[in-house]
Amino acid sequence: MSRGIYITANDRVTEQAIALLNSIRFYDPETPIVLIPYDDQYHAVASTLKQFYGVQVYEDLEFIDRLSKKLHQVFGEKFFARPNQFRKQACWFGPFDEFVYIDTDVVVFEKIIDNTNYLAEYDFICSDYQHAGGITNVFTSQVIEDQIFTEDELKDIFNGGFWGSKKNRISEEDLYETFAECAAHPEYFDFSQKRQISRSSTT
Repeated sequence: MSRGIYITANDRVTEQAIALLNSIRFYDPETPIVLIPYDDQYHAVASTLKQFYGVQVYEDLEFIDRLSKKLHQVFGEKFFARPNQFRKQACWFGPFDEFVYIDTDVVVFEKIIDNTNYLAEYDFICSDYQHAGGITNVFTSQVIEDQIFTEDELKDIFNGGFWGSKKNRISEEDLYETFAECAAHPEYFDFSQKRQISRSSTT
């Protein structure tokens, strides 16, 4: 059974990616790491991470392109501020039987791949390392009013910057169906921070 780590990055976050890889390799020089390109501007960071840390680029770039196009088709350009962040969903279909995904604005303080040991008992692991909790910047109160989720289910909300699971636990079709269901209900999503970012970027 293969275990590995996925990250997403482009050339703009090279320094962050280097910090993350330094922290991973300090504790773990061997676990394979795969880069999921955030967009088409990734070749410089990919070269650096391969040379110094042995990071490989996700092999099925055609799938990532298909995923990106499908997201654009389902959501359009106005639904999410950063739709490319969902390229990380390629983790479900990559080379590793068990994996963790880590955002590049994270550093680690342990041999992080050891967290996949929990997958012997669970199908999915995550950590709200920002300790934010609640529905802010995720859902509006409409999800509570319409009883979309129970109070207990809402306690499981986590920051998507660190999570892990097993390959093919969800299918590509499951992924697109979930995206389509989300796109059909924009009233359930909290876009307040997105609007603030948009306003600040135009002033």
